[in-house]
Amino acid sequence: MYIYTATPISKEIKRELAAKSIVLNGPISYKKVLKVQSETDVLIHVESFDKKYAYLVRQSFSTKIVDYFQASKCIFAVGKPYVASIDYLIQKDAAIVAINEIEIFEKLNAISKDVSLIEKYALKSWNCGVENHDIKKIQSNLVKDIQALLNE
Repeated sequence: MYIYTATPISKEIKRELAAKSIVLNGPISYKKVLKVQSETDVLIHVESFDKKYAYLVRQSFSTKIVDYFQASKCIFAVGKPYVASIDYLIQKDAAIVAINEIEIFEKLNAISKDVSLIEKYALKSWNCGVENHDIKKIQSNLVKDIQALLNE
């Protein structure tokens, strides 16, 4: 597994991840992000399980998720269900979601036993993006809303 992050990671965590076949990489350019996303099978979105950090982002929605929809790849999301991004992915069934550490292993095990889940959730991800995040639809609705306000 390859992880790209700008988040500072302690040496202890880096050693622990390396022992589990996880390669930790620093941040990359947007152009390289697109290339990496196109070459991967599963994109991962992670929110903290730590209550303090989860509550800090509970109403946030990462634009990275919309990029994932556009990439038309399976999304594996991890986080508490009260965090907006995780809740959204659950409600839209647009990702394989683990809401606790036990589920991480269960869901990854399910994927390894049934790789068709990757294709199934890639399609669900794409469809969610088309239905809810198409820029032309959003712009059209915004223009309609502004026109309605002006007409009042």
